[in-house]
Amino acid sequence: MNTQCLNNPTVYPADPNAGGTDTPCGGSNQPSYGDLLHLFMSPAQIASSSHLGECKAILTAMANYVAFLFDTGDMVTSLLAESALTFASSSHPDPWASLLVPHLKAAGETTGQYWNWCLSGLSEGDFELLQIAPGSF
Repeated sequence: MNTQCLNNPTVYPADPNAGGTDTPCGGSNQPSYGDLLHLFMSPAQIASSSHLGECKAILTAMANYVAFLFDTGDMVTSLLAESALTFASSSHPDPWASLLVPHLKAAGETTGQYWNWCLSGLSEGDFELLQIAPGSF
């Protein structure tokens, strides 16, 4: 995931030699490169939410697993999908563009920020930051 700012130092599994962040947050308990973002929502909460099924799949993954914070640049925390170039280079259709994006557009998403739209309605308090201890696996 991309976010507005990330603090030094980087944490595992991010590269400790990366030289730090380009947009530091300042303050304490702020995210760092390599932090994991976990969504505090139960399967029942996700299922009963007003999000589209495609968004519920993303939210379920973030609640059952985590997302890595890896870069800065957006004004909000945003989820980035695999580049269409990755699929084009392997002669495979882009599943984001061909399967999911049409559903999001049909539901009213007009900004082009498809996965950010899935995060709408969530606040900072809906997430926790986690870290993996180096050498733990």
